[in-house]
Amino acid sequence: MKVLYLSGFFWPQLGGIETLSLEFLPAMQKRGYEFMVITSLVNRDLPAYDNYEGIPVHRFPFLKAISEKNLPLMKDCILAMSEAKKTFRPELVHVQMSAPISFYHVKTLNAYPAPTLLSLHTCFGDYSAGKDTVLGQTLRTANWTTTVSNAVMSDVKKIYPEISEQSSVVYNGMKYSNVSPTTLKFSPPHILGIGRLVKEKGFDILIDAFALLREKFPEARLTLAGDGTKREALEKQVLNRKLHDSVGFTGQIHPRQISELINRGDVVVIPSRFKDPLPTVALEAGLLGRPVVGAKLGGLKEMIIEGKTGLLVDSENPQSYFEAIAHLITRPERAQSMGQSARSRIKNVFGWARYIDSYDDLYQQVVGGK
Repeated sequence: MKVLYLSGFFWPQLGGIETLSLEFLPAMQKRGYEFMVITSLVNRDLPAYDNYEGIPVHRFPFLKAISEKNLPLMKDCILAMSEAKKTFRPELVHVQMSAPISFYHVKTLNAYPAPTLLSLHTCFGDYSAGKDTVLGQTLRTANWTTTVSNAVMSDVKKIYPEISEQSSVVYNGMKYSNVSPTTLKFSPPHILGIGRLVKEKGFDILIDAFALLREKFPEARLTLAGDGTKREALEKQVLNRKLHDSVGFTGQIHPRQISELINRGDVVVIPSRFKDPLPTVALEAGLLGRPVVGAKLGGLKEMIIEGKTGLLVDSENPQSYFEAIAHLITRPERAQSMGQSARSRIKNVFGWARYIDSYDDLYQQVVGGK
């Protein structure tokens, strides 16, 4: 089966969907699916045409055209998407809607008609799903829709109740790492924040919490892994807080290096200030036996069992994060137990085989009109 895979971003952009796609596509290839990836060209240093694991990757300036309201460029992107569909002749279009890439899909539905499987990775809040909106049109043209968590499904049903008859929740899967979990040491305490360095991820909150932590645990260390538009501001915040000798920035790292990084840490903190739908880093941390401290928002409430696999705290409250992290540092045996429980839960609920089987079944059913 030929599948056109549309994703707002793709490697080397770093994020949950991008990390997942690197493993998902080759796994589905082994089951006989042929893919073409279409994504956004967000870095001029990247080639417009590329290849990943034998899969052709086409990059077009989708986001640039929309953000700059450049109508001629938008028209060029629509024509490029249309030509790609005609050339590839997909039997299924799988839209990973993490960005307005679905706009270009909707505008080219007639270029080469094929059923659409839509996967939603975002909590929509008060967004509109009216017929005149891109979101509304995308939802109405999908033959089936999956969401990565019940939090996302609940949000979508509020704005588009009709989705109930043609949708399902499919938790993201986590492929078992070749890296074996190490024992938590807390000597010195090593705290990790991993993800895009953007406002929504709340790493400025983590830095404020870490400043409080250093007062009680002077030897503590914090590593922020990733890159993004707020990196410069975060580095300045670290300097202003006089934390430069204990906070490190790795910059962008390959997803396959994340396991080794997590294995060197003790606690993974996810300080999101928005309803993070299902953060992949929480899965990776749990699989390596690390307790997670996260915000009581979005999909984190489905991933973390309070007091058993991690701790949930009030969003945007550095004091709450400090107290939760300090609680784990001073109770290493409990932290180790939480990590072990998290590892067991990830294997049972977020297993990789379950995830691939789910999409294998959906691909067949959607194309078969079931």
